[in-house]
Amino acid sequence: TGKMGHRIAEAARDRGADVLLVTASELPRPSGVEVVKAITVEEMRDAIVPSSSEADLLIMAAAISDFTPSHVSDQKIKKQGKSGTSLDLVEVEDFMPLAQGRKLIKVAFAAETNDVEENAKAKTAPKGAAFVVANDISEPGSGFGTDTNRVTFVDSEGNTQSNPLMTKLDVGHAILDRALPLLAKH
Repeated sequence: TGKMGHRIAEAARDRGADVLLVTASELPRPSGVEVVKAITVEEMRDAIVPSSSEADLLIMAAAISDFTPSHVSDQKIKKQGKSGTSLDLVEVEDFMPLAQGRKLIKVAFAAETNDVEENAKAKTAPKGAAFVVANDISEPGSGFGTDTNRVTFVDSEGNTQSNPLMTKLDVGHAILDRALPLLAKH
């Protein structure tokens, strides 16, 4: 839905940051935030990767699909008495590793339903993330479409910091509280 990304952008804006929000969401644009609309994975990549060279912090909260159809039909696919149809999928490119900057700190998200901390830890190195914000999307009050979230921060060494259920704006501030000291070290 874009709520988490919007709340992170608002938290950063409230702390005085210049913010670029790349979003597919139809939510109202936050005031004081530069917004780029990106519907497809390619549009998101094309907006984020070039901008990262000038950024200090990249937080990728979008739940971008892991797979996409290998072929997109230009016409409606009709049933015509078929008992079933198969759909070939291909893995979507993870473009977060392409985002590079002289002192860029990257924060990834992991929307999971099982082995949340283990899956989050496995994402840190390939993405080049300082830490991953992991959440169990099957947990009530967490995940998509809600105004709250319960997240765990997981770094590449497996260190974790569990957080209580809180508003997504408060989650945004908690992410910044964790990321800003890392910026100071760069």
